[in-house]
Amino acid sequence: MSEPPLQQASEYRRSLISPTASFLILSRVVSNLGDQFYLFAIPWLVFTLTKSAWDMSLMRVLDGLPYVFLGAVAGRLADTVSKRALLMVCVIGQALLVCLLPLSFWLHMNDLWIVFMVGLLTSSFGFTFSVTYESLIPIMSHSDSLTAVTSRIKRYSQVARVVGPGLAGVIVGIIGVMNILLLDAVSFVILLVGLLSIRDWADRGKRKDKSKTMKARDVLKFIWSERPIRVSVMLAMLENTGLALSVPLIVLYVPTQFHVGADMTGAVMTVAGLAAIGGSYMPVISEKTGLSAGSQIMFSMLFITLGYSVMSVAPSYVSFIAGFALQSLGAMWFSILATRIRQQFSPKDKLGSVTSLSFSIARVTTPPAMLLGGIIATAVNIHIVFSITAIISLLSLFFSISIFNIKLESPSKSLGGKPL
Repeated sequence: MSEPPLQQASEYRRSLISPTASFLILSRVVSNLGDQFYLFAIPWLVFTLTKSAWDMSLMRVLDGLPYVFLGAVAGRLADTVSKRALLMVCVIGQALLVCLLPLSFWLHMNDLWIVFMVGLLTSSFGFTFSVTYESLIPIMSHSDSLTAVTSRIKRYSQVARVVGPGLAGVIVGIIGVMNILLLDAVSFVILLVGLLSIRDWADRGKRKDKSKTMKARDVLKFIWSERPIRVSVMLAMLENTGLALSVPLIVLYVPTQFHVGADMTGAVMTVAGLAAIGGSYMPVISEKTGLSAGSQIMFSMLFITLGYSVMSVAPSYVSFIAGFALQSLGAMWFSILATRIRQQFSPKDKLGSVTSLSFSIARVTTPPAMLLGGIIATAVNIHIVFSITAIISLLSLFFSISIFNIKLESPSKSLGGKPL
C-alpha cells in the first residue's frame, strides 16, 4: 500500500536538506524578519529626521558600497576560513551595531552621520554573511534537485520578508523606531544560536590549502570566460540599477503620492513579498515542464519590465502595488536562476569567490544609481525614476536573449561531487 500523500511530501522535504541544517535555516528566517524591521526602520528614521529624498538615497548608497568594494575580501574569506566562525563574527557585529543606534539616541546623540556609519558597517557584515551562507547551500543539500533546494531556502526567507514590512510599519507606530531596532538585535541572537548547530558539517567545503585559492583577478577572468555567469551578472547589474533608482524612494513616494501612513506603506512591501514567494516556485515548476533556464530568465525579465511599466504610470495605490508585485515575482525568479547558474558553472571550492565578485560586479552601478534617483526625485519628478527603470528592464529583456538556450544539469555534475 502506498504512503499517504502528506507523508510522501514530508519525506521529500526532509530529503532536500540535511536535518542538521534545519534549525539554522529556521533561525535565518527569524533573522530575515529582523532584517525587514531594520530595512524599514532606517529609511523611516532618515525620513523623519530630514524629510529628504536625497538623504534617503545617500543612506542606500552607503549600504551598497560594501557590495561593490568587499567582493574579493568576502569571497576569499568564505573559501578559506571556517565558515561557521565567519558567520558568527558577522552576526555578532551586526547585533552590536544595531544596538548602537538606540543607545546613541538615548544619549541625545541623534546625528545623521551615526545612522550612516551604522548602515555602512552593518551592510559590510551583512554582505560577508550572505556570500558565506550562499556557499553553504550545496553542502546542505541531499537531493539531486539543487534548484528545489535553492528555491526552498529563498522561499523560507521570503516569508519573513512578507511579514516583516507590514509588521514593521505597525510596530513603529506603536513602540517607535528605536525599539524595533532592538527587536532586530534579538533576531541576531537567535541566528547565533542556530549557527552553533552546524559545526559538524559547515566547514566541509573549506579549502585546506589557502595558497591555491584563486586571486581576485583570476576569479574575474573565470567569470568573464563562462558565458552563462557573465550574462547573468550583466543582467543582475541592470536589474540592480533599476532597483537602486526606484525602490529606496518607495518609502517616500507612497505616503506623499497616495496620502497613506506607515502601515499602508509597509503593506506595499508585504504584497510585493507575497508575489516574490510565488516567484520562488517558478523555477521548480518550469524545470518540471522542461523549460530551459535561459528561457526562464527571459520570462522573469518580462515580468520585471511589466512591473516597472505599471509603477511608472500607476494612478492609484492599488495599481502601484500590482506593478511592484509583478516586478518582485520576476526578480525572485531571476535571483534563483542566477544562483543556480553560479552553482553549476563554478568549481565547488571557489563558489564563495565567484559569488562575492559576481555580487560586486552586479552592484557596481548601485551607488551612483541611488544618488541619481534622489537627484531626479528632488529636482525633476519622481515619476521619471520609475519610467527610467522600465526602460532599463526592457534592455535586460533583450539582453537575456543571448542565453535563452542555457540548461541546468544535476548538481552532482556541476559541483564536482555527490550531495551530502
